Amino acid sequence: MNDHIRETNGTPLADLKVTAESAAGVSRLDSLTGLRFYAALVVVILHVTREYAPVPLIRELFAPGGVGVSFFFILSGFVLMWSMRPNLPKRDFYRNRFARVYPLHLVTWAMAGVVILVGGLFVDPWVALASLALVQSWIPLEAVYFSMNGPSWSLSAEAFFYAVFPWVARPIRRASTLGLARGMFGLYAVIVVVTIAGHILLRGGPTVAFFYVNPLYRLWEFLIGMSIAVFVQRGWRTRIGLPISLSLVSMVFVAVAGLNFLIENGIGPVSVLGMRSLPNDITSLIMVPFFVLLIGSAASSDLRGKRSHLRSPLLMSLGKWSFALYLTHLLLVSLLSMVVPRGMPWQLSTIVAVLTVLSAIGISALFYRHVEHPLEARLRAPRKRAQEVAAVGEEEPHYAGN
Repeated sequence: MNDHIRETNGTPLADLKVTAESAAGVSRLDSLTGLRFYAALVVVILHVTREYAPVPLIRELFAPGGVGVSFFFILSGFVLMWSMRPNLPKRDFYRNRFARVYPLHLVTWAMAGVVILVGGLFVDPWVALASLALVQSWIPLEAVYFSMNGPSWSLSAEAFFYAVFPWVARPIRRASTLGLARGMFGLYAVIVVVTIAGHILLRGGPTVAFFYVNPLYRLWEFLIGMSIAVFVQRGWRTRIGLPISLSLVSMVFVAVAGLNFLIENGIGPVSVLGMRSLPNDITSLIMVPFFVLLIGSAASSDLRGKRSHLRSPLLMSLGKWSFALYLTHLLLVSLLSMVVPRGMPWQLSTIVAVLTVLSAIGISALFYRHVEHPLEARLRAPRKRAQEVAAVGEEEPHYAGN
């Protein structure tokens, strides 16, 4: 990483202090809001193409879309650390986090119940309540953690992150830059070893429950996001521009999709791995360094005042809608699957897929305007007490696919 960082004042990283601008919390990193839409869109396409794949290539290309969870866990830690207010009471912090996530979750949870009833399915009441309480990801049963509105499993992990944030934020902020860097790289190395060892020992076992959806396991990505925010606050700027970072992430994503295709079809040396597909948590381990670079590049670009299409009014709006897009799109796909058959000619399937994605985006705009935003504004702590500053336009949680 040292080859790609530049100290803004020529001093060693270990001696950098939080800049006045970032300490005041007034720097808006709007490019991160634009990035949200692209990340959410990958998840939407993943789920849509599972039902209506225009051509096999499209389905294979977006097969690793669940890796978006890592991007948003990292981004969530970054945003909360960047906009942290040391004098904000914990009760106000928790109230604001509840207001940010829970209202839309409650509405989509109820909608999922209606979809389940319409589809003639059944969910045990205790399973539905676990999803409602956002504790489903702690229960290592697929029928539980993917129950009701499936994507909400990641909100269960996010709720855990919110709970621990006030307790880990101060130690991370007070750590030396060198110590923080060592801790971040050490944490990543430990997770790599634990994950690979876990897959070897649990071959054919419940690795999704223990790794992919487990909030305690996923905490490492949130902590890395917090650490990156501190680096940026202390003056770290990557020399790699935002366009190059976007290209790198895209190329690695395509490469991972190709690797997944080889594993699924038992082609080449990867056939000896004996896997049916590339696990999402392994995919995350590959993508995390590039996600860190992308977030750092976007923040650096904004702080340098550079222009970016990510900051355009259109991308800003789409980014604001992305949480609603994440929580509502699978409900739309589920409803459509009840009336629109699979196995259509690829031309017709393409039309259905495109219309579904566009419809999901339109629905997300309505939910943002009439449900998510007004309910959050009503439930947040009074502004005179809640002095959190929205560092990326509006604070958003992650949106991940399952």
